[in-house]
Amino acid sequence: MGTALCHCSEGSLDDEVPCTEEECWDPEPPSLLAVKANLASHALRCLSRRGSEDSWTQLGCELETQSGLWERLNSDGAEGLLVQLKSQIDCGLDMGKGGCNGDAIVALEAALMTDAAAKHISRHVIAIETKAMEAPFSKARLSPRMKACIEEVLAQMRVNQSRHDLSDYLDMVSSLDDSRLDTPQRWFLDTAKACDLKYGVLKEYLYEVFAADAQLLAERNVIAANG
Repeated sequence: MGTALCHCSEGSLDDEVPCTEEECWDPEPPSLLAVKANLASHALRCLSRRGSEDSWTQLGCELETQSGLWERLNSDGAEGLLVQLKSQIDCGLDMGKGGCNGDAIVALEAALMTDAAAKHISRHVIAIETKAMEAPFSKARLSPRMKACIEEVLAQMRVNQSRHDLSDYLDMVSSLDDSRLDTPQRWFLDTAKACDLKYGVLKEYLYEVFAADAQLLAERNVIAANG
């Protein structure tokens, strides 16, 4: 007797409940499942755009605020370090606006590393000749709010990437593209969790897609085994 994933009203993407064929839920008609997959894909893309715009806007505003403070420090020996730090953040903002997410992540992570290096040097002066460098490095720093904004943008970009990846999968469901079944089921669950979803209906739609595809995959494997 075959097994599949059981669906119930309390099911979630965190639950994988084996059941017999007699107990298993009746799958949605392919056309209805395709509609739900299309709606879920659209919702994920909208959430991605909304979250991205908010975090980038906040980072841009914080950069303007800190730029004023950095300008006052330029005459105190920290100009080169501040220019480097600001250029990394500016580059991240420009790449983000242009949709070059990979380059934006690299630039913003470089800014965090520059900040971490300045912190290390300012706190760990190990030779007399480096003491002259301590003051400018201690001032070429990200404010706590700026650092928090950068970390928020990076976290949001990773969430957005997961949402885009899952949307692409759902597009394959809505177009009845069976090649999606070659994707490991673990990938679907991990990606869905990385999407940071809070809407019950959306999570329910995703669970229904996951359960339906799990059953389709099980049926395909049975057919393949029986030759």
